[in-house]
Amino acid sequence: MRVPLLLFLLISSVSWAQPLPLWKPVLGYTPDLSPAAYKAFASWKQLATKARLNPSESLQLEEINGKYHFHQSKEDLESIVGAGCSWYCAGGPYAISASSELGPRATNTYYANNAHDLSLQGAWVEAAPGPGVGEWIEYRFSHDSPRLTEIKIFNGFTRSERAWQENGRVKRLKLYVNNTPTALLQLEDSRAEQRFTLPDIWGHMPEGEEMVLRFEIAEVYPGSKTDDTVITEIYFDGTEVHCFARGSLVSMADGSQKPIEQLAAGDQVLAYGSTAGEATAAAVEGVVSVTHCKLIRLTFEDGTEITATPDHPFVLAGGRWASYDPAKSRRYTGYESLFRRIQLGDLFRLADAKDVDRVSRLLKIEELHQAQPTYTITRLSGSARAYVVNGLLVGTEELPGDAPTARNVLTE
Repeated sequence: MRVPLLLFLLISSVSWAQPLPLWKPVLGYTPDLSPAAYKAFASWKQLATKARLNPSESLQLEEINGKYHFHQSKEDLESIVGAGCSWYCAGGPYAISASSELGPRATNTYYANNAHDLSLQGAWVEAAPGPGVGEWIEYRFSHDSPRLTEIKIFNGFTRSERAWQENGRVKRLKLYVNNTPTALLQLEDSRAEQRFTLPDIWGHMPEGEEMVLRFEIAEVYPGSKTDDTVITEIYFDGTEVHCFARGSLVSMADGSQKPIEQLAAGDQVLAYGSTAGEATAAAVEGVVSVTHCKLIRLTFEDGTEITATPDHPFVLAGGRWASYDPAKSRRYTGYESLFRRIQLGDLFRLADAKDVDRVSRLLKIEELHQAQPTYTITRLSGSARAYVVNGLLVGTEELPGDAPTARNVLTE
């Protein structure tokens, strides 16, 4: 399961004499923490949650939306991640440390943890003499932490234009993955969010191992007043295994059904591969349980219901893959060409040991926002790529490097 990350590190270490790849960011929004923004945010929260607006209120809300980029999930203006579901619902780094930290000044602190408090108010400030070249901040992820697809950075003292100008900002960060030099991150001299997309999905190390990301200051933009270098935030986004809710029934090879949370390696399930819809028995080779806080419930015209993560792939009539969140599904190995987003009226494949030609029409889609344990099969024996949950044909999710391409399983 760790092939892509370890292979990436091996290639990096073998080619140590070659220059590191230079990663450039995509700029996101620029935060505004001015008094006017706080006032506008308070008004926006009131207006955005009202059931009905009069013409004057509608105009006011339109004007605020035209000037600011507020999100209803944010409880305050400084928050980076809102109160709704995000990648952080399933975890994140368990420890943050730094080579040095500037000591407290009055009520302000500059600890390493400030660079991962998901707030624009605090920041990490290095304490070395000079501009801090060679100083570093480090993030540790446990073996089962949700996987990474993106690094996001707010550079300098983002909370105000004045503080940002007076203090140093990072121009280049040298990224180490488990002590292996991996890339140079070229940061813009900007208060905007800076997003770096990873070349592969990183994470899910073997049990007992961890992933350590170290960001070392390699070059700086000097401040106008001090030579301290500041990073407001380094945080992450990513993906997690697509799963089903507890109690979902998996069709077994012997014709019985078993709750998905009771599956174990070696169990024989009803499965399908690349052979024109023929059912076969396949052994479960990998199972996983992950806590998710956003799920969808699908209801069909024959009474079938299923609760799954939005990115879980289903087989539609005609044998093509689809999901409620195809952009995320396509990040998974084998689903890069996933068909499209599922929608009301779609015909889904139903399957059992005797008949795979039945379909049922999707009547209702509900979004559920509540943290709960979920389960899935990550790998089946042989060429099997699909199995049956609550009578619906669904896909496995093998970790990168382990999976063949997900084919149109019923049409080849």
